[in-house]
Amino acid sequence: MKQEKKWKDHVRSILAEYEAGRIQGPLTQNGLALQAGVSRQTLWRDDEIRSLYAAIQTHLKGVKKAGRKDSTARIFALEMQLDKARAENNRLIQTIVKAAQLMTEDAIDPRRYFEDVTTREPSTFDGKAL
Repeated sequence: MKQEKKWKDHVRSILAEYEAGRIQGPLTQNGLALQAGVSRQTLWRDDEIRSLYAAIQTHLKGVKKAGRKDSTARIFALEMQLDKARAENNRLIQTIVKAAQLMTEDAIDPRRYFEDVTTREPSTFDGKAL
């Protein structure tokens, strides 16, 4: 009985996160089942969970429709995308720096492979500048 209560509480908390907008992305049956660690069939046998899922889906659709009309919601979504892109960019820069450090440790000049783009001539492709 304790196991049953545990997964239900977990599903309720996941659905609450979606409703509050703290989890972005689509809410799907398969995704919810994976996050909860149970099968889809287990989720849908429970009437309470099924009705809660339907209510959250309705709420999310309403938010999505309102968001299309509301410029502040669109700005918020774009800011979230920008934050993700910045984080990815920072991760890639850190990877390049680490690669350069490893190359230096192996007595390889990283400048041969990582040129400074500010001093580099424009790349050419078939004689045309890119």
